[in-house]
Order: sequence, then structure tokens, then C-alpha cells
Amino acid sequence: MAKKQTAKELRERWSALQASQINQMLVAGTLDRSAIARIQHGDVSYLDLRGLRREGGVEETTLQHIDFSFSDWSLGWAMLYACRVEDCLFRGADLETKLDRDFIRCDFSRAKLGTMYGQYVDCDFSFANMSRAGVHASFVRCDFSGANLRGNRMMRCEFRDCNFTDAKFGMTSLSWSKFINSPIDPAQLDDTNAMTDVEWIET
Repeated sequence: MAKKQTAKELRERWSALQASQINQMLVAGTLDRSAIARIQHGDVSYLDLRGLRREGGVEETTLQHIDFSFSDWSLGWAMLYACRVEDCLFRGADLETKLDRDFIRCDFSRAKLGTMYGQYVDCDFSFANMSRAGVHASFVRCDFSGANLRGNRMMRCEFRDCNFTDAKFGMTSLSWSKFINSPIDPAQLDDTNAMTDVEWIET
């Protein structure tokens, strides 16, 4: 069995030229899937862009079955804007940038997240660090178990059928948000959280 690569090794495996070429294709929406190695997770095959240091924004495109785990999107304008992103992996990635539009069945577990807009359906945010995030989005059947939501601004959001087991709150703003079949244990919340006009709905 091949040795599992560390986040540092995955980031250091890219030469400046390789990273630049792939970043240019991502920005232009001309990613050549046949020229990129693949990685298998279970029965699913993904393009292997683990550890890539992203440069430049990706706008108005569709991304599918790409493994961006441990990639770095924190530099400048390396954002995902007005994109449809399906079945992609961002495990342990640095996403302290802007995410916007539609994210379907994506894995953000243990990732670092920044500004989030749009909608997220069947996404995994377990143990993600969202403590510096500003969130104005809708979430359907998403898993926030163990996520760090301290200091998060999750205002005017909608959560439907989401899981918050063992999520960490504190100085978190949930004001004007709606939680539909998405209960949070009162023991997880304290008086440091902003809760103006929060709606709790069970159907």
C-alpha cells in the first residue's frame, strides 16, 4: 500500500510551472481532464489537484469530480464565483476566500472557510474551521458535526435538515436565520451568541 502523503508533501509536489498551467486552465474554464492524474476514492475517480496553490478567480464554470484536498485558495482573488461545483473534495483545504453559487455533494471536512454565498446541498463541513467565516447562504442536508463556528457570522441563512452535533459556538451570530429540522442542543449555545429573530421550525 502506498504511503499516505502529508498536506506539506501534497503542496510541495507542484512545480511553479505545473501550478501556473493548471491555474490558467481553471481560470479560463479550459481544464484538460485527460492531462491530469486521477485518484480513486472508493468507487469514484477524481482529478487529482490535491495541494494545488490556487491563483486567480474561477468564475461562471462547472467543476465536477475534482479532489482539491489541502489546496490553498487563500491568495488574493483565488475565489470560486458564480460556479456550480459538484462532487468535489476540499478536505483540509484553505478556503479563506469567497465561495459563491451552487455546491452539491462537496466535502469541506476539516477545511478552513471564509465568505460563503449561494446554496450548499448534501455537503460535509464536519470539523471544518469556520470561525472567520461570513455566511449568507442556504444549506440543505449538510453536516456541521464538530465544526468550529465560534465567531462565525451566519446571518440571514437557512438550514434545512442539517446536523450540528458537537459543533462549537461562541460569539456566533445566527440572527435572522431559519433552522428547519436542524436543531441545536441548547447546551451548545450561550449568551455570547447573537440570536435576534432566529426561527426554529420542525415539520
